[in-house]
Amino acid sequence: MIMQVLNELLFIFLISFSAGTLPAVQVRYPQPLVIVTLGIVLFPLMVGVIVGTALFAWLPVIVLKVSLFLLLIWIVIYLYGIYHPSYGYMPSHSKRHIAFIALLFFILGVEFATGGFSPWLLMLILPLCAGIVIGGFITMARLLGFLKFSAFIHFVPLVLFLFSAIIKLL
Repeated sequence: MIMQVLNELLFIFLISFSAGTLPAVQVRYPQPLVIVTLGIVLFPLMVGVIVGTALFAWLPVIVLKVSLFLLLIWIVIYLYGIYHPSYGYMPSHSKRHIAFIALLFFILGVEFATGGFSPWLLMLILPLCAGIVIGGFITMARLLGFLKFSAFIHFVPLVLFLFSAIIKLL
């Protein structure tokens, strides 16, 4: 049981870190997007746990794991398609990426609830999750500062999402 809790928390933290790296890739004014990213991460995760506890307790965890894997692969493909060097992964003219990431955290919250974990446990780790999102932003901003002439540094968020999809499949 302890390993299952640690595995689920590690996955939540990895996905939160990955979501935190997304606004840092934007060239112009990425700081306000961190607040939007915090809302995209924390609110759907909390709602997913509450709804998952109330309505989806009967759903097998394997269905949620497979749906999370497929959604993570879809997010990687979609973010790769909308990437622009100036706008990053969060362009202002499109809001679909927000819906996909919010759906990802909602399903993650439902999986957390159907795994038998208490919603109170998630309420205790939400501030830590917010700190990890901000830490992902700061880490990615520093990587961009140190490695600004590297052509592939902008794809670190996609690699993190792909890595988390592989972890979820295992």
